[in-house]
Amino acid sequence: MRIESFIGQARTSIDSKGRTAFPREFRKFLSEEDGAEIVIGPGPQQSLILYTVKEWNSFMDELYARPRTQANEHFIQQMTTMSHTCELDGQNRISIPPTLQRFASLQNEVVFAARRGKTAGLWNPERFDAIYGLITPQSIDAFDAGFFTGSIQEVPR
Repeated sequence: MRIESFIGQARTSIDSKGRTAFPREFRKFLSEEDGAEIVIGPGPQQSLILYTVKEWNSFMDELYARPRTQANEHFIQQMTTMSHTCELDGQNRISIPPTLQRFASLQNEVVFAARRGKTAGLWNPERFDAIYGLITPQSIDAFDAGFFTGSIQEVPR
């Protein structure tokens, strides 16, 4: 059996140079075709998104297929100028550039959280827990509804 996407989450520390371990839970899903190069860019809700090169190219194809409006062109410009490539080093670490660390409020720790396909969200732990943690009765009810209805309920904040 071969799972074709990232699943799960992991918390890792960030050192003073912005390096963090690329979690084993995610590395095991990388194929030879995926290689060791990744793209890190800004994401929604002050998160970052880590893409394999294939996923990044697919995402950019989707963006370029959008109508050429001023808002779309502005968004594409922000994505391409704020995103960076990096390679896993010999100790399976990635470097998060300072601009992206500030954008996502990352300081000592980062949460890697699976997204669609071979992409992962990189989150400030407190922000991740506040948005996705099943920590209130309302968030648990909204999660449970996802199993039983055609549409998922909005979680009250």
